[in-house]
Amino acid sequence: IFQAVSHGFIAAFLFFFVGIMYERTRTTTLARLGGMAKTMPYASGFILAGAMASLGLPGTSGFISEFTAFVGAFQAEPLLAAIGTLGIIMTAVYLLRAVLRITFGQTTVTNVHDLRGIEWVPAISLLLFIVIIGVYPNVLAMPLQTTIETMMNGLGG
Repeated sequence: IFQAVSHGFIAAFLFFFVGIMYERTRTTTLARLGGMAKTMPYASGFILAGAMASLGLPGTSGFISEFTAFVGAFQAEPLLAAIGTLGIIMTAVYLLRAVLRITFGQTTVTNVHDLRGIEWVPAISLLLFIVIIGVYPNVLAMPLQTTIETMMNGLGG
C-alpha cells in the first residue's frame, strides 16, 4: 500500500513537470532539453527532488515504500529481492543521467519561463505529501491499519 501511494504521488509530481517542460519547449527529447537549470531553476530543483524521491532517498515516501517492500522481499525470497535490487540501481542510473542532462547539460533551450503562479500549488503540495509520508509514515499507516488487518484476516494471515 505504501508503494502504491508513494508511486502515485511521485509519478504525478514527475509527470506534472514533464507537462510543464513540454508546454514550454514543445519537446520531451532529452537531447533537446539541456541547461534548464539556467532558464528554469525552480522547476529544475523540483525535478531533482522528484527524481531523488523516486530513487528512495531517505526522508521521502519513496524510501519508506522501497524499504518496507524490500524488507519483506528479502525475508520471503532473498534471491528475487537481490535481483530486484538491480532494478533500483538501473533506475538510479537512468534518472540521474536524465536529470543531469536536462538541468546541467549544454543549454539548448532559451526564453522559457520558470514556474508560474498557479503551478506552485501542485508542485509544493505533491512535494509536501512525498516528504510528510517519508518523515512521518504513520500519517498513512495508522488510518490503513484496520483495513490491512481485515484484509490479512480474510487471507488467512
